[in-house]
Amino acid sequence: MRTSILLVVILLGIVAALQAAPQQITTVEDALKLIDKAKQLASSGQGSAAITAAKDALTSLETLAGSRDKAVIPALEELGELYLALGPLRSAETYFRRAVQLREGISLTDNTDGGAAYNSLATILRLQKNYKGAEEAYLRALTIRELVLGSEHGDTAASLDGLALAYAGQEDFDKAKPASLRALRIRTKLVGKTHQLVAESLDHLAGIYARQGEHSTATEYYMQAEQIFAEIAAASVLPAEPAAGLLNSSKASATRTLPELMGCRTGEGADDALVMKPLHYSRFLSVKRRSTIDEAIPFAQFEVALCTRILGQEHPLSSIL
Repeated sequence: MRTSILLVVILLGIVAALQAAPQQITTVEDALKLIDKAKQLASSGQGSAAITAAKDALTSLETLAGSRDKAVIPALEELGELYLALGPLRSAETYFRRAVQLREGISLTDNTDGGAAYNSLATILRLQKNYKGAEEAYLRALTIRELVLGSEHGDTAASLDGLALAYAGQEDFDKAKPASLRALRIRTKLVGKTHQLVAESLDHLAGIYARQGEHSTATEYYMQAEQIFAEIAAASVLPAEPAAGLLNSSKASATRTLPELMGCRTGEGADDALVMKPLHYSRFLSVKRRSTIDEAIPFAQFEVALCTRILGQEHPLSSIL
C-alpha cells in the first residue's frame, strides 16, 4: 500500500513538473509567435520581458533553421528595435548588423523590409555619432526604398531626412541641404504643410543652417516648425498616427496626447501639477547663444506664449524666460 501511494505521489510530481516546464518550440511558426508576444509585451511597457521573449524566439529559430537562415531575421530585427528603444545602442547595432548581412543575400523582390532594417541601423550609428557609417547605411536604405517603394514614398523621405542629418554630422552641408529639402518636399506633398512630419523636417533643416552659421535662415525654418507644432498643440492631440511607445512609431497603435507631445509628465495623483518641457526650448537656447538677441527674441516669445497657454500665467515655466 505504501509503495502504491509513493508511486502515485511521484507520478503526480512528474505531471506537475511537466505542466510547469516551458512549452517546447518545435516549429518556426511557434517561434514567430514568440516575436508577436515580444511586440505585445513591449507595447504594454514590459521591456525586459519583451527582450526575453525575443531572445527565446531567436534561439529557437537558430536551432530550427540555422543561424544563417533568413528565418531568423524577424527575431534579430525585433531585438534590434527593443535595444534601440531601451539601450544599450551597441546591442541594437549588433542585432541589426546581423539582420542586414542576412538580407544582403535576399533578392529585392523578397526583401521589401530591407530598407527599414538599414534605416534603423543608420539611426543607431548616427546616435552613436558614427556619421560616416550612418551615411552608408542610410544610402543603402534609400536605394532599396526608392527601388521597392518609389522616390516619392514617405519611407523614402524618412531615409533622406536621416541621411541629411548624417551629412550634417560630418559638416558636409552641401549634401545635407539638398537631402533635407527633398525630404521636406516629399512630406509636404504627401501629408500637407501642417503635419508633424513636415514640422520635424523643417526643424532638421533649420538645424543644418544653424550649424553652418546661417542663423537668419535657420530662424525662419525654426519658426515655421514652431507654428505647426503650436497648431497641433492647440488641437490637443497629434494628427492620427501611431505613437512611438517602446518601438518605432510604425509598430504601435495609439495616438499621443498634448502632454506627451509637449514633453510633459504628470504625477500619480489626479491633482498633481503638470510639469512641462517646451518642445523646442533647447533650440531657442542654442540660437540665443550663437546669434543676435534680435534673432533669439521670437523663440522666447513663442515659448512664453506656449507655456502660458498650456500651464497658466502663474506656473514657474511660464516665466522661466
